[in-house]
Amino acid sequence: MTSREGEKTLDDLLARTEPNGSCLEWQGARSSDGYGSVWIRGIGMRGAHRVAFSLAHKDPGDLHVLHKCDNPPCINPDHLHLGTHADNMREMSARGRAKSHKPKKLTQELADQIRAEFQQTSTRKTNAKALAAKYGVSAVMICGIARGRFWKP
Repeated sequence: MTSREGEKTLDDLLARTEPNGSCLEWQGARSSDGYGSVWIRGIGMRGAHRVAFSLAHKDPGDLHVLHKCDNPPCINPDHLHLGTHADNMREMSARGRAKSHKPKKLTQELADQIRAEFQQTSTRKTNAKALAAKYGVSAVMICGIARGRFWKP
């Protein structure tokens, strides 16, 4: 990306930041994960940190742009580096930010307890949500246990 009319420059991006320590935090649109988003004419929405890296260093291509500072809204080019998806996952795990998509493991004893608690109330929809929160599983799992589809009695 060059500084031709209509295209972003690094100065354009940095003008939309607020300092936070040594980080330069993007003040424009952000994703639900806190990463900055910037509109690039003719291209569409892009990660502000990717655009900042591209303007300061080089086009990252298929590589990920990772944060040394572990601060998603930061677009300080000195805090950004290239890595693979595996590098990104390793950094997330090392920093304690890895998301676990595995449900909490249930035992037959817990399933029986869930089934008994589920049957004790007439407001089953509300009960399924409450039990799901209590046991760390989905309401669908709770209903499946109660109906005998999962963890048969």
